[in-house]
Amino acid sequence: MVNTTTASKASQSITVTTSAPATAAYNTTFTVAAYASSALTVTYSSGSPTVCTNSGAAFTMISGSGACRVQYDVAATANFTAASQVVETTTAGKATPTATLAVNNTPQSYSGVGQAATVAISASSVPGALGNILTGGAATQTNAGTYAVTATFTPTDTINYTSLTGLSAGNFVINKAAGLVTINNIPGSATVGGNFTPTFTKSGDGIASTATTTPSICSVVSGVVTYLTAGQCNLQASVTAGTNYEAATGSLQQFTISSGKSNQTITVTQHVPSMAAAIGSYTVTATASSGLGVGITTSGNCSGSGTGSALITVGPAASAGACTVSFDQGGNSNYNPALPVQEKMYQLTTAVTPATGGFVLPLTGNWYAAGSTATVSATPSTGYKFVSWSGPAPAWPPPSP
Repeated sequence: MVNTTTASKASQSITVTTSAPATAAYNTTFTVAAYASSALTVTYSSGSPTVCTNSGAAFTMISGSGACRVQYDVAATANFTAASQVVETTTAGKATPTATLAVNNTPQSYSGVGQAATVAISASSVPGALGNILTGGAATQTNAGTYAVTATFTPTDTINYTSLTGLSAGNFVINKAAGLVTINNIPGSATVGGNFTPTFTKSGDGIASTATTTPSICSVVSGVVTYLTAGQCNLQASVTAGTNYEAATGSLQQFTISSGKSNQTITVTQHVPSMAAAIGSYTVTATASSGLGVGITTSGNCSGSGTGSALITVGPAASAGACTVSFDQGGNSNYNPALPVQEKMYQLTTAVTPATGGFVLPLTGNWYAAGSTATVSATPSTGYKFVSWSGPAPAWPPPSP
Protein backbone atom coordinates (compact mmCIF):
# COMPACT_ATOMS: atom_id res chain seq x y z
CA MET A 1 0.00 0.00 0.00
CA VAL A 2 1.31 3.41 -0.90
CA ASN A 3 0.53 6.58 1.13
CA THR A 4 0.77 10.02 -0.58
CA THR A 5 1.55 13.26 1.30
CA THR A 6 0.81 16.58 -0.40
CA ALA A 7 3.36 19.34 0.37
CA SER A 8 2.12 22.97 0.90
CA LYS A 9 3.94 26.31 1.17
CA ALA A 10 4.80 27.58 4.58
CA SER A 11 3.52 30.94 5.76
CA GLN A 12 5.80 33.76 6.86
CA SER A 13 5.45 37.06 8.74
CA ILE A 14 7.22 40.41 8.86
CA THR A 15 8.58 42.00 12.01
CA VAL A 16 9.49 45.70 11.89
CA THR A 17 12.54 46.50 13.96
CA THR A 18 12.90 50.19 13.03
CA SER A 19 9.54 51.81 12.44
CA ALA A 20 8.79 54.88 10.36
CA PRO A 21 8.49 58.06 12.45
CA ALA A 22 5.09 59.47 13.17
CA THR A 23 6.05 62.73 11.40
CA ALA A 24 8.84 63.81 9.13
CA ALA A 25 9.67 67.19 7.62
CA TYR A 26 9.93 67.95 3.97
CA ASN A 27 13.26 67.00 2.35
CA THR A 28 14.35 64.86 5.28
CA THR A 29 15.17 61.14 5.12
CA PHE A 30 14.45 58.37 7.56
CA THR A 31 15.39 54.70 7.48
CA VAL A 32 13.28 51.70 8.48
CA ALA A 33 14.22 48.07 9.08
CA ALA A 34 12.37 44.75 9.21
CA TYR A 35 12.97 41.00 8.85
CA ALA A 36 10.91 38.05 7.70
CA SER A 37 10.31 34.97 9.79
CA SER A 38 11.37 33.00 6.73
CA ALA A 39 14.67 34.86 6.65
CA LEU A 40 13.74 35.97 3.17
CA THR A 41 14.46 39.57 2.16
CA VAL A 42 11.95 42.24 3.07
CA THR A 43 11.29 44.77 0.37
CA TYR A 44 10.31 48.39 1.05
CA SER A 45 8.16 50.66 -1.04
CA SER A 46 6.30 53.98 -0.90
CA GLY A 47 2.60 53.74 -1.18
CA SER A 48 2.35 57.53 -1.67
CA PRO A 49 4.99 58.51 -4.20
CA THR A 50 3.82 62.13 -4.31
CA VAL A 51 4.61 62.47 -0.62
CA CYS A 52 7.69 60.31 -0.16
CA THR A 53 10.07 58.20 -2.21
CA ASN A 54 12.43 55.48 -1.14
CA SER A 55 15.67 53.86 -2.00
CA GLY A 56 15.56 50.57 -0.21
CA ALA A 57 14.87 51.18 3.44
CA ALA A 58 15.64 54.93 3.15
CA PHE A 59 12.60 57.13 2.63
CA THR A 60 12.79 60.81 1.58
CA MET A 61 9.96 63.25 2.17
CA ILE A 62 9.23 65.12 -1.05
CA SER A 63 6.24 67.05 0.23
CA GLY A 64 5.50 69.10 3.26
CA SER A 65 1.93 67.87 3.45
CA GLY A 66 0.08 64.59 3.21
CA ALA A 67 0.92 61.14 4.54
CA CYS A 68 3.83 58.94 3.58
CA ARG A 69 2.75 55.24 3.28
CA VAL A 70 5.70 52.99 4.17
CA GLN A 71 5.12 49.42 2.91
CA TYR A 72 6.92 46.26 4.01
CA ASP A 73 6.60 43.14 1.77
CA VAL A 74 8.07 39.64 1.37
CA ALA A 75 7.22 37.94 -1.91
CA ALA A 76 6.16 34.35 -2.17
CA THR A 77 8.68 31.68 -3.07
CA ALA A 78 8.50 28.01 -3.89
CA ASN A 79 8.37 27.24 -0.24
CA PHE A 80 6.67 30.28 1.33
CA THR A 81 3.57 32.15 0.67
CA ALA A 82 3.79 35.93 0.44
CA ALA A 83 3.90 37.61 3.81
CA SER A 84 1.05 39.85 4.84
CA GLN A 85 2.02 43.42 3.94
CA VAL A 86 2.89 45.71 6.84
CA VAL A 87 2.04 49.38 6.38
CA GLU A 88 3.17 52.36 8.52
CA THR A 89 2.16 55.98 7.99
CA THR A 90 4.33 59.05 8.51
CA THR A 91 2.65 62.47 8.45
CA ALA A 92 4.54 64.96 6.32
CA GLY A 93 5.46 68.32 7.85
CA LYS A 94 6.91 71.55 6.58
CA ALA A 95 10.65 72.01 6.90
CA THR A 96 12.12 74.90 8.84
CA PRO A 97 14.41 77.03 6.71
CA THR A 98 17.36 79.06 7.93
CA ALA A 99 17.93 82.74 7.17
CA THR A 100 20.38 85.40 8.27
CA LEU A 101 19.09 88.98 8.24
CA ALA A 102 20.82 92.35 8.57
CA VAL A 103 19.63 95.94 9.01
CA ASN A 104 20.99 97.88 6.06
CA ASN A 105 20.08 101.50 6.85
CA THR A 106 21.62 102.11 10.25
CA PRO A 107 22.59 104.47 11.78
CA GLN A 108 20.23 107.35 11.13
CA SER A 109 19.98 110.78 12.79
CA TYR A 110 17.02 112.13 14.71
CA SER A 111 14.70 114.05 12.37
CA GLY A 112 11.55 114.49 14.41
CA VAL A 113 9.57 111.99 12.33
CA GLY A 114 9.19 108.24 12.62
CA GLN A 115 11.91 106.14 11.03
CA ALA A 116 11.89 102.44 10.18
CA ALA A 117 14.65 99.92 9.71
CA THR A 118 15.09 98.29 6.34
CA VAL A 119 16.31 94.70 6.36
CA ALA A 120 18.08 92.53 3.81
CA ILE A 121 18.53 88.76 3.63
CA SER A 122 22.22 88.02 4.03
CA ALA A 123 21.85 84.28 3.55
CA SER A 124 19.05 81.70 3.54
CA SER A 125 18.64 78.01 2.96
CA VAL A 126 15.75 78.61 0.56
CA PRO A 127 14.49 81.61 -1.40
CA GLY A 128 12.07 83.84 0.43
CA ALA A 129 10.93 87.35 1.25
CA LEU A 130 10.72 89.53 4.35
CA GLY A 131 7.73 91.10 6.01
CA ASN A 132 6.45 92.42 9.34
CA ILE A 133 9.66 94.32 10.04
CA LEU A 134 9.46 95.76 13.54
CA THR A 135 11.82 98.38 14.93
CA GLY A 136 11.83 98.19 18.69
CA GLY A 137 8.53 96.33 18.50
CA ALA A 138 6.83 99.00 16.40
CA ALA A 139 6.64 99.98 12.76
CA THR A 140 8.70 103.14 13.33
CA GLN A 141 10.64 104.94 16.04
CA THR A 142 11.13 108.69 16.40
CA ASN A 143 13.41 109.31 19.37
CA ALA A 144 17.14 108.75 19.40
CA GLY A 145 18.14 105.32 20.69
CA THR A 146 19.11 101.77 19.80
CA TYR A 147 16.25 99.49 18.78
CA ALA A 148 16.19 95.71 18.23
CA VAL A 149 14.84 94.81 14.80
CA THR A 150 12.89 91.66 13.97
CA ALA A 151 11.27 90.44 10.76
CA THR A 152 9.32 87.52 9.34
CA PHE A 153 11.04 85.40 6.68
CA THR A 154 8.48 83.79 4.39
CA PRO A 155 9.84 81.12 2.03
CA THR A 156 8.82 81.24 -1.59
CA ASP A 157 7.78 77.60 -1.21
CA THR A 158 5.19 77.94 1.49
CA ILE A 159 3.82 74.45 0.88
CA ASN A 160 6.94 72.74 2.08
CA TYR A 161 8.60 75.35 4.33
CA THR A 162 7.43 77.18 7.39
CA SER A 163 7.90 80.92 7.87
CA LEU A 164 10.37 82.28 10.42
CA THR A 165 8.70 84.87 12.65
CA GLY A 166 10.44 87.30 15.00
CA LEU A 167 13.77 86.61 13.37
CA SER A 168 16.46 88.97 14.68
CA ALA A 169 18.02 91.33 12.15
CA GLY A 170 20.28 93.26 14.56
CA ASN A 171 19.86 96.82 15.81
CA PHE A 172 18.61 100.02 14.26
CA VAL A 173 20.30 103.12 15.70
CA ILE A 174 18.92 106.67 15.66
CA ASN A 175 21.67 109.05 16.71
CA LYS A 176 21.04 112.36 18.40
CA ALA A 177 20.97 115.28 16.00
CA ALA A 178 23.43 118.15 16.27
CA GLY A 179 22.29 120.68 18.87
CA LEU A 180 21.63 124.34 18.16
CA VAL A 181 21.28 127.28 20.55
CA THR A 182 21.20 131.05 20.25
CA ILE A 183 20.15 133.96 22.45
CA ASN A 184 17.03 135.44 20.89
CA ASN A 185 16.71 138.68 22.86
CA ILE A 186 20.10 140.36 22.51
CA PRO A 187 19.41 144.03 23.38
CA GLY A 188 19.53 146.60 20.64
CA SER A 189 20.86 149.19 23.07
CA ALA A 190 22.24 148.98 26.56
CA THR A 191 23.62 151.41 29.12
CA VAL A 192 25.89 150.88 32.07
CA GLY A 193 24.02 149.75 35.16
CA GLY A 194 21.28 147.93 33.26
CA ASN A 195 20.71 144.20 32.80
CA PHE A 196 18.67 141.64 30.92
CA THR A 197 17.78 137.96 31.25
CA PRO A 198 18.57 135.98 28.09
CA THR A 199 15.98 133.76 26.47
CA PHE A 200 16.96 131.11 23.97
CA THR A 201 16.06 129.47 20.71
CA LYS A 202 17.34 125.92 21.07
CA SER A 203 16.93 122.42 19.78
CA GLY A 204 15.46 119.75 22.04
CA ASP A 205 14.92 119.62 25.76
CA GLY A 206 18.45 120.33 26.99
CA ILE A 207 19.11 123.12 29.50
CA ALA A 208 20.34 126.38 27.92
CA SER A 209 22.63 128.88 29.62
CA THR A 210 24.94 131.74 28.71
CA ALA A 211 28.43 132.87 29.66
CA THR A 212 30.39 136.05 29.05
CA THR A 213 33.79 136.19 27.37
CA THR A 214 34.16 139.85 28.42
CA PRO A 215 33.70 139.70 32.20
CA SER A 216 35.07 143.21 32.74
CA ILE A 217 32.37 144.63 30.47
CA CYS A 218 29.38 142.48 31.42
CA SER A 219 28.79 139.78 34.01
CA VAL A 220 26.47 136.78 34.12
CA VAL A 221 25.18 135.79 37.54
CA SER A 222 22.27 133.38 38.03
CA GLY A 223 21.32 133.79 34.39
CA VAL A 224 21.16 137.61 34.49
CA VAL A 225 23.51 139.68 32.32
CA THR A 226 24.56 142.93 34.01
CA TYR A 227 26.18 145.86 32.17
CA LEU A 228 29.31 146.83 34.10
CA THR A 229 31.16 149.33 31.93
CA ALA A 230 30.94 150.79 28.46
CA GLY A 231 32.23 148.53 25.68
CA GLN A 232 31.34 145.44 23.66
CA CYS A 233 29.74 142.62 25.62
CA ASN A 234 30.36 139.15 24.16
CA LEU A 235 27.97 136.37 25.16
CA GLN A 236 28.02 132.69 24.22
CA ALA A 237 25.04 130.42 24.73
CA SER A 238 25.26 126.67 25.32
CA VAL A 239 22.79 123.83 25.75
CA THR A 240 23.20 120.45 27.40
CA ALA A 241 22.45 117.21 25.60
CA GLY A 242 18.79 116.25 25.64
CA THR A 243 16.68 113.32 24.54
CA ASN A 244 17.28 113.81 20.82
CA TYR A 245 19.97 116.48 20.46
CA GLU A 246 23.65 116.63 21.31
CA ALA A 247 25.08 119.31 23.58
CA ALA A 248 25.99 122.45 21.66
CA THR A 249 27.77 125.77 22.03
CA GLY A 250 26.45 128.72 20.07
CA SER A 251 28.36 131.40 18.22
CA LEU A 252 29.51 134.55 19.99
CA GLN A 253 26.82 137.21 20.11
CA GLN A 254 27.74 140.82 20.78
CA PHE A 255 26.10 144.07 21.70
CA THR A 256 27.43 147.46 22.73
CA ILE A 257 27.06 148.94 26.19
CA SER A 258 27.16 152.74 26.22
CA SER A 259 28.06 154.92 29.15
CA GLY A 260 24.57 156.39 29.15
CA LYS A 261 25.57 158.92 31.77
CA SER A 262 22.77 160.53 33.72
CA ASN A 263 22.65 164.10 34.96
CA GLN A 264 22.84 164.82 38.65
CA THR A 265 22.17 167.80 40.87
CA ILE A 266 23.58 169.05 44.15
CA THR A 267 21.33 169.98 47.04
CA VAL A 268 22.80 171.93 49.94
CA THR A 269 21.07 170.55 52.97
CA GLN A 270 22.77 172.82 55.54
CA HIS A 271 23.70 176.24 54.22
CA VAL A 272 26.22 178.76 55.40
CA PRO A 273 24.61 180.71 58.26
CA SER A 274 23.05 184.05 57.59
CA MET A 275 25.38 185.53 60.23
CA ALA A 276 28.47 184.20 61.94
CA ALA A 277 30.75 185.59 64.57
CA ALA A 278 33.97 187.30 63.63
CA ILE A 279 35.92 184.22 64.49
CA GLY A 280 33.82 181.07 64.44
CA SER A 281 33.01 177.77 62.82
CA TYR A 282 29.91 176.31 61.25
CA THR A 283 28.96 173.10 59.45
CA VAL A 284 27.63 172.81 55.94
CA THR A 285 26.27 169.63 54.30
CA ALA A 286 25.19 168.64 50.79
CA THR A 287 24.01 165.62 48.81
CA ALA A 288 23.92 164.65 45.10
CA SER A 289 20.88 163.15 43.40
CA SER A 290 23.17 160.38 42.12
CA GLY A 291 24.04 159.31 45.63
CA LEU A 292 27.69 160.14 44.97
CA GLY A 293 29.60 162.14 47.55
CA VAL A 294 29.69 165.93 47.24
CA GLY A 295 33.10 167.55 47.66
CA ILE A 296 33.15 170.71 49.82
CA THR A 297 36.04 173.19 49.54
CA THR A 298 36.66 176.79 50.61
CA SER A 299 38.48 179.83 49.28
CA GLY A 300 39.05 183.31 50.53
CA ASN A 301 39.03 184.23 54.21
CA CYS A 302 37.93 180.84 55.56
CA SER A 303 39.09 177.23 55.69
CA GLY A 304 37.64 173.73 55.81
CA SER A 305 36.82 170.85 53.44
CA GLY A 306 35.11 167.51 53.38
CA THR A 307 32.84 165.15 51.44
CA GLY A 308 29.17 165.56 52.14
CA SER A 309 29.90 167.56 55.28
CA ALA A 310 32.54 170.11 56.29
CA LEU A 311 33.35 172.30 59.27
CA ILE A 312 34.05 175.80 57.97
CA THR A 313 36.10 178.27 60.02
CA VAL A 314 35.93 182.00 59.18
CA GLY A 315 38.27 184.77 60.26
CA PRO A 316 40.47 186.07 61.64
CA ALA A 317 38.66 189.11 62.87
CA ALA A 318 41.18 191.60 61.57
CA SER A 319 41.08 190.16 58.07
CA ALA A 320 38.38 191.55 55.84
CA GLY A 321 37.11 189.91 52.69
CA ALA A 322 34.87 187.13 51.45
CA CYS A 323 34.57 183.43 52.27
CA THR A 324 33.51 181.18 49.38
CA VAL A 325 32.21 177.65 50.08
CA SER A 326 32.09 175.47 46.90
CA PHE A 327 30.05 172.27 46.47
CA ASP A 328 31.16 169.97 43.58
CA GLN A 329 30.42 166.48 42.24
CA GLY A 330 32.60 165.50 39.30
CA GLY A 331 30.58 162.51 38.08
CA ASN A 332 31.78 159.02 37.13
CA SER A 333 31.22 156.46 34.38
CA ASN A 334 27.48 156.60 35.01
CA TYR A 335 26.87 160.28 35.84
CA ASN A 336 27.79 163.60 34.32
CA PRO A 337 29.40 166.24 36.56
CA ALA A 338 26.87 168.22 38.53
CA LEU A 339 26.59 171.98 38.18
CA PRO A 340 28.69 173.37 41.03
CA VAL A 341 27.04 175.33 43.84
CA GLN A 342 28.72 178.21 45.69
CA GLU A 343 27.69 180.02 48.83
CA LYS A 344 29.51 183.14 50.03
CA MET A 345 29.83 185.07 53.28
CA TYR A 346 31.11 188.59 53.64
CA GLN A 347 32.73 190.18 56.69
CA LEU A 348 31.22 193.44 57.83
CA THR A 349 33.82 196.08 58.81
CA THR A 350 32.92 199.52 60.14
CA ALA A 351 34.89 202.61 61.09
CA VAL A 352 33.96 205.95 62.71
CA THR A 353 35.52 209.14 61.49
CA PRO A 354 36.88 210.71 63.59
CA ALA A 355 37.57 207.69 65.79
CA THR A 356 36.39 209.60 68.87
CA GLY A 357 33.21 210.72 67.20
CA GLY A 358 31.08 207.77 68.38
CA PHE A 359 30.59 204.05 67.79
CA VAL A 360 28.75 201.68 65.44
CA LEU A 361 26.89 198.51 66.33
CA PRO A 362 27.32 195.67 65.64
CA LEU A 363 30.98 195.77 66.20
CA THR A 364 33.22 195.20 63.20
CA GLY A 365 34.11 191.65 62.11
CA ASN A 366 30.85 189.69 61.95
CA TRP A 367 30.19 187.53 58.85
CA TYR A 368 27.02 187.63 56.79
CA ALA A 369 25.78 185.32 54.05
CA ALA A 370 25.51 186.82 50.60
CA GLY A 371 22.02 188.25 50.17
CA SER A 372 21.34 188.60 53.87
CA THR A 373 20.67 191.91 55.57
CA ALA A 374 22.86 193.45 58.25
CA THR A 375 21.39 196.28 60.31
CA VAL A 376 23.88 198.71 61.75
CA SER A 377 23.38 201.74 63.95
CA ALA A 378 25.63 204.72 64.69
CA THR A 379 25.73 206.50 68.02
CA PRO A 380 27.66 209.82 68.06
CA SER A 381 29.69 210.88 71.06
CA THR A 382 28.85 214.09 72.98
CA GLY A 383 29.56 217.05 70.82
CA TYR A 384 29.25 215.05 67.58
CA LYS A 385 26.38 214.31 65.30
CA PHE A 386 25.87 211.61 62.63
CA VAL A 387 26.40 212.95 59.15
CA SER A 388 26.29 210.02 56.68
CA TRP A 389 27.34 206.46 55.79
CA SER A 390 30.02 205.82 53.25
CA GLY A 391 31.46 202.66 51.80
CA PRO A 392 30.54 199.95 49.24
CA ALA A 393 27.01 199.32 50.54
CA PRO A 394 25.52 202.51 51.96
CA ALA A 395 21.94 202.72 53.12
CA TRP A 396 19.78 205.59 52.08
CA PRO A 397 18.39 207.78 53.37
CA PRO A 398 20.78 208.10 56.29
CA PRO A 399 19.34 207.85 59.76
CA SER A 400 18.58 211.12 61.57
CA PRO A 401 21.30 212.40 63.91
